[in-house]
Amino acid sequence: MRSINVDKIEDKATQDALLAIRSILYEDLPILRGDWKYFSYEIASAGTISIEHDLGYAPSDFLVTFDSANTTINYELVTDEVISVTTGSGGFLRGFYGKYADEAIV
Repeated sequence: MRSINVDKIEDKATQDALLAIRSILYEDLPILRGDWKYFSYEIASAGTISIEHDLGYAPSDFLVTFDSANTTINYELVTDEVISVTTGSGGFLRGFYGKYADEAIV
């Protein structure tokens, strides 16, 4: 997860302002606490497929923004390398995968 690093800023007022902005962002927009990667896939037909990802861990959270393929994520088959989905038809699947962090690293 990325964070606003203020350690190298020498001006105390600027450092305090950035720390306040960082705190507000993570408190008011908890979605920013996650480690997310955008995805967009065109799915040819109905069936179960494995989609490779390069997160280095098994994503536990999925934010689907568009699904015209009637997709089900097979959570029990998600691994450090692939995401398994079953689709009811061909179509498109878009969104974000990764993991949500309960505590923001601020």
